[in-house]
Amino acid sequence: MALRRMDTATEEDWSGFRAEIRELRRTMPQRITRMLLSLRELDGAFMVDQLTHCLQVATLAERDGAPDDVILAALLHDAGKAISPLNHGAVMAEVIRPVVSDDITWLVKHHQDFQGRFFYRHIGRDPETYRQYESHPCFELACKFSTWDQAAFDPTYDTLPLSHFEPLIHQFWKGVIS
Repeated sequence: MALRRMDTATEEDWSGFRAEIRELRRTMPQRITRMLLSLRELDGAFMVDQLTHCLQVATLAERDGAPDDVILAALLHDAGKAISPLNHGAVMAEVIRPVVSDDITWLVKHHQDFQGRFFYRHIGRDPETYRQYESHPCFELACKFSTWDQAAFDPTYDTLPLSHFEPLIHQFWKGVIS
């Protein structure tokens, strides 16, 4: 039986609801992967679609020796564009919050302002916006992250495939599945 109203729900209704939540948690890696795949439809004015961009940022991070949580952030940082391009960082920060540290959540949420140092001047925004975060412990990491991010639009780059990163997605969500 499906829950119609919370104020009249029975224990049986809530039992079904809890089972549904467990199933949503169990299938989170597959849903994250589908979200990433939907980015193939988005390319804007760039030479690669947004999926390829995310894969390139993750590839650059991995090849630069970044830890797994940073590689995951690199892979997912723009996936929120599938839902809301204007606040995609905040969207993905909330999606990854249960599986990464507060610092990595912060990095994803604010990555656009750091990347903005390369392009904000072209859209009438202050390219120094990122400096407001100078006292944050992840400031230097965010600067490094933005160098990968801004360079990841190259159709000739030897980009690792999504299948390479899928185990990483499963690794991080494994702890929240139960």
